[in-house]
Amino acid sequence: MHILTEELTKHTLAYNKSLAGKNLKVLVTGKDRKDGYLSALTEGKIVLRFKSDDTLLIGNFVDVVIESATGFALQGNLVENNVEEVLKNG
Repeated sequence: MHILTEELTKHTLAYNKSLAGKNLKVLVTGKDRKDGYLSALTEGKIVLRFKSDDTLLIGNFVDVVIESATGFALQGNLVENNVEEVLKNG
C-alpha cells in the first residue's frame, strides 16, 4: 500500500504542477480550514483553496488561476472580474 501511495502521489503531483498558471472554472464548496480562504473543486474533483472571505461565492462557479500545487491539492488566485458577474447572476 505504501508503494502504491508513493506512485499515486508522484503522478498526481506532476499533473497538478502542470496546471500552474492555468485558469480553471471551479465550484466553491465552502470555507477552507485556513482562515481567509475558500475551498473549491475542479472538474476533476481536485481540492483547491483560494484567498477570499466572500461566503456568497459558496455554491457558485468562479474562475481561479492556479498558483501552486501539492500531491493532492491546488492553490490559486480568484479572477476578480468574474466575481461580480457570479454574484449578480447568483
